[in-house]
Amino acid sequence: MLLNVAKKCLCTTYYSDTFKQIINLKNAEFPSKGTFFVIECAHYISSYTGTLLSKDEVFCYTIIMDSDEIFKQCLSHKKLFDNVSLTQAMTYLIDILQMPLTRMFTKHLTVIDYLLLILQQTVDDADQFEQHAIELIASTTTLIYSLIYNSKFLSKCKNVTELFQKHSASNDKRISFNARMITYAINEDKAEEIEEPDKVITIFVSYLGNSVNDESQRCEGVPLKSLLTSLKILVQNDKIQVELVQQNGIPLLIECACESKFDATTIQLPSLENLWTMSFLPNAAEILKNHPDFIQNIKHKQLISSNNTDTRNVTNGLLWNLKEESERLLIIKEKAHDSSENSGESFEYDVMLSYSHNDEDICDKIYNCLTKDKFKVWLDKRQMYNSYMERMAEAIEKSEFILIFMSDSYKKSQNCQSEANYARENKRYLIPLKIHTDYKPNGWLGLLVAGL
Repeated sequence: MLLNVAKKCLCTTYYSDTFKQIINLKNAEFPSKGTFFVIECAHYISSYTGTLLSKDEVFCYTIIMDSDEIFKQCLSHKKLFDNVSLTQAMTYLIDILQMPLTRMFTKHLTVIDYLLLILQQTVDDADQFEQHAIELIASTTTLIYSLIYNSKFLSKCKNVTELFQKHSASNDKRISFNARMITYAINEDKAEEIEEPDKVITIFVSYLGNSVNDESQRCEGVPLKSLLTSLKILVQNDKIQVELVQQNGIPLLIECACESKFDATTIQLPSLENLWTMSFLPNAAEILKNHPDFIQNIKHKQLISSNNTDTRNVTNGLLWNLKEESERLLIIKEKAHDSSENSGESFEYDVMLSYSHNDEDICDKIYNCLTKDKFKVWLDKRQMYNSYMERMAEAIEKSEFILIFMSDSYKKSQNCQSEANYARENKRYLIPLKIHTDYKPNGWLGLLVAGL
């Protein structure tokens, strides 16, 4: 009942008009009725942890549309960050804007412009502000973090990377954490340069654990789905992987991947993707193999995911990685023996092309050149059947040489890492090909190339 009353108050013109009044009044003169609307009701709504409001599209669209004019009015105020009532009211409004689904903002992209303007106006001396202003900055970075993985919002933020890098140095833990994660979303290469990965993961695991156990699946306003998407970037860093294992992050990801209370697409799938990446690390693989229910849960997902290509691909990859190396090699030898007996030759293909699909244009060109010169070439687009892992195993087993199309996207792909590792276990001839002149392989790919 109270929720509906507060919601109706925020949808009135008086709510938005009150902001104009605050701009022209001193704090002491602030009207009590206005306080009830923009402070009391807004705070009550922003503290709500259920899902009813996010499902109320009329309320959500009303708040989004009204926020445009409110931000325009407030950000024209020269002493915005000295006005306690105004900054508090704006903070609650921004917290409420966490509730609408991201897709609802796509027709109101000016919201992100105003949020960026708040950060620009506070970037030089953010830590010198009073607590009420710091709360506003923290809520602003939280909302941007929640929206950043939408491509339209991401493109708007790409030109202000330095802004987030500066805010990442804030003494406020929330501002610093949010700004760091936004920076990595804008420029994933920055995740390779993380300083003090142990401290980063300490904070990250704390956020992850709190959001997993929170009814609203948030920590400090940051949604769990945003954390899991950020982690997909972070775990490309080998040191981050080690810290995630040491600081007990794997059990939290298992919980996210397996518990039915979590959404299959926004929570379970990215958790599985992170676990797949982590499963290349022996210590992480042992934790996964020894977990009492994890393997059975993954096998169940594999069985019921016939119509979900992403889930099927991830579960197949995970189960493949969690097999003992000796078991994989036994499968290789058995299949190779059968293939040799049936074909009467050692290798059916001269070369297999191992590449990321982001680089398929250049792969196609090389495929055409090789086949024109009468080489027998295995390319996945021309041998599409069974599961990906089965096709990959067969390709490596039947090919004498493996041509690796080295790129950043290849290094980030779990499928590509599985192919390269499997080929190495199979003792195939690996030929690394640098397809971008300025690319320098690092991480697992750098180690693989260095060992050739």
